[in-house]
Amino acid sequence: MSPPLGSFAVQQAAGLQWRTIMTAAAQQAPRVPPIRVLSEVVVAAVLGWAAIVLPVYFDEAVVHKQALFMPIMTTAIVHLKLYSLGLLMLIGFGLAFVTHLRVVWLGIAIVSAWPLRSIVDIAIGGLSRHTLLGIEWGVYLSLAVCGMIGAGIGRWLLRYARNNGVQGPDTIGPDP
Repeated sequence: MSPPLGSFAVQQAAGLQWRTIMTAAAQQAPRVPPIRVLSEVVVAAVLGWAAIVLPVYFDEAVVHKQALFMPIMTTAIVHLKLYSLGLLMLIGFGLAFVTHLRVVWLGIAIVSAWPLRSIVDIAIGGLSRHTLLGIEWGVYLSLAVCGMIGAGIGRWLLRYARNNGVQGPDTIGPDP
């Protein structure tokens, strides 16, 4: 006769099994060096910055705004181009194949330059220039979601290809 489900012996066996599974998983998963993670975040931030700034910078009809810190970034957010959202998705899609960052962190890394710029601008000029800070950071979050959508699609395609035996270079994409 087996012991009741709530007995100590069953709980101890389940705990032992859980520890064994977690230990085996930890031993199989390779640790990504912190310098690689940092470099992936920096590359994602630079590409995200370029996807938003460059379309506005090269548009001759845009009147540039004045700001204490990096006025081109203020101008870029005010005159954000719709296709910049598509560029953020494409960046997330492409980086999903070559980075080890999770989808959520990849989306946040893509737009990380914008909240950092906001913090520096507040430190220089005070909160009087950022009266709608919550809305501003909400816009940054929505931009991050665009990167997350692209990264999610990229990771899904990568997983689909690996699970269905699609032939390709083994070095592309993070480990499953």
